[in-house]
Amino acid sequence: GLNSVELLALPYTNCDTYWDVYWDTRQKIVEALGAAGYEAPLPQRVVTMVK
Repeated sequence: GLNSVELLALPYTNCDTYWDVYWDTRQKIVEALGAAGYEAPLPQRVVTMVK
């Protein structure tokens, strides 16, 4: 979307640990981005007023 970053991570795992790996990987990505000082972009609109 306009105010999101899309990353694709495809870790390989067994079916029985899929959801644990999915959520753990997702959490680690969020934490790493936060630790690096990354802030997601917010939607912006530039308005120019002409007289």
